[in-house]
Amino acid sequence: MMGYVQSANFLGGIAGTVLAGIIAQQRWRNVHLLYGVAVISLLFIVLYYPGTDWKEASSDRKSTAAPKGKLPLLSLGLGLCMMLHALVFFKAPLTLAMFFPSIGLNNTAYAGIASGVLYAFSFLTGLVFVPLTKKLKHTVFMTPFLLMSAAYFLLYQASGEGMVYAASALLGIGSGIFMPSLFAKVPEVIPGPHIAQTMVIVNCGFFIGVFLSPYFSLLVKRLGENTYTFDYLIGSVIEVLFAAAAFALAIANMNRNKTIHS
Repeated sequence: MMGYVQSANFLGGIAGTVLAGIIAQQRWRNVHLLYGVAVISLLFIVLYYPGTDWKEASSDRKSTAAPKGKLPLLSLGLGLCMMLHALVFFKAPLTLAMFFPSIGLNNTAYAGIASGVLYAFSFLTGLVFVPLTKKLKHTVFMTPFLLMSAAYFLLYQASGEGMVYAASALLGIGSGIFMPSLFAKVPEVIPGPHIAQTMVIVNCGFFIGVFLSPYFSLLVKRLGENTYTFDYLIGSVIEVLFAAAAFALAIANMNRNKTIHS
């Protein structure tokens, strides 16, 4: 289900990009009207969300009671993981439109195509998420970081639109594996009463990372070179460090499982 949710998110990204372009052609200030689509989602939730009686839900105190016990520290750790992922991942999607002119490609269509490639590959990855994760097994968290590291290295070396499109595809696949994997991990490692809270924390971590990503890139440029290529190089290095941490955690988890079974 998490894979399908990821696919739906990025399919919405594809449709939103196209609709935003159509609206902007009429009047660029009206692009914000695109968010009116959320009204349709609201209607679907009210009318069709399964098992919800809104009158009973508002009068049932037990349904709104907070879970007992302290929130596990791991919940905050999972939220931090998602925040760090978004912090580095969104370096490219937020700067591609400005990156193309820096390598001599001034056609504005290039950035739109690159974003479309990223969303499309995330969408496709979400559709095959379950069989793909079964193949990856213990490397399910390490693989997306390696893919995204390769993507940022391609952007660092990019001299034409083809390399940027390839990098966008790798970024899409990497995010298409990582995000649903992390959400799916929550019910496995968090006690039942705190699962919903942890889901909220992980989701908030994602949006905090998106918000902070431009400021993080600005900090990187100030400490090093004020270029997009340098920023992408640092992104590649950070993703390798993330992959190393994921590999170490996977090994530790395998050893712990062996100890328990023995």
